[in-house]
Amino acid sequence: MTTLRCERHNCDIKDFSWFGKDNLMQRAESLAALQTQAVELENIQVLGEEILASCHPDAIITLKSWISVTKTRYEEVEAWAQQQSQKIQASLAALDEAKEEVQSLLDWISSAEEALNLRDQESLPETSEQNQELIEQHMVFMEEMNKKFPEIQHATKSCKHKSSPKQVSPSKRPLTKRRSTMKLPPVVPVPLEHLDPQTPPLTQLVSQWQKLWHLAVARQNRLAQHQQMLREVTMDFQNIFTIVTKLEEQCSILLELVL
Repeated sequence: MTTLRCERHNCDIKDFSWFGKDNLMQRAESLAALQTQAVELENIQVLGEEILASCHPDAIITLKSWISVTKTRYEEVEAWAQQQSQKIQASLAALDEAKEEVQSLLDWISSAEEALNLRDQESLPETSEQNQELIEQHMVFMEEMNKKFPEIQHATKSCKHKSSPKQVSPSKRPLTKRRSTMKLPPVVPVPLEHLDPQTPPLTQLVSQWQKLWHLAVARQNRLAQHQQMLREVTMDFQNIFTIVTKLEEQCSILLELVL
């Protein structure tokens, strides 16, 4: 079971789900039912006073003792119930606050993903200058994601961490031929991949953030590759233009010799 910590209300939330809230509501109802016992206590005290008025003198001390114990025990339970009521109210408020925080982040991710998908539907420009503008626009988008990431971390800090896989020692790694070895591009770690959320809202938040991250990285790579292709095409045209210019110069020289 995931335990959420609310710094604002200084309390823990045992479960971040509708079932957790239902349990808190049931406890609140139980504590409310305790308040109705105050009438029973008053009836007991009235009955005790009536008995004291007509009982044997030797029983007075015992009866007063039981009446006092009954009142004291009820006051102790009532004080405990008030403390529990305050904790329940704080837990309910913290639960609502945590749900609002997660929902706000999910809404932001949904809007960002929609905007990213709309940009991906547009055809890539045919000039490196226009493509560079798209690259700079996407860099702003990535910066916005980086600014939002601390909020994601704060909302998911209660998640458990996955058990790290056993690392293979160098002596036990499979041998490969030297010819087949080549440098691979560095692996970029997926954000929050070490988390193991235990509740549906946090599971959805982690999943949606990772999806948005994958889309953003894919567009970044696509724009970079397109920019590289445009540069290569530009260089090819420049080389062709240089060759054609030289051929024209050589043809002009040959024509002068012939004439």
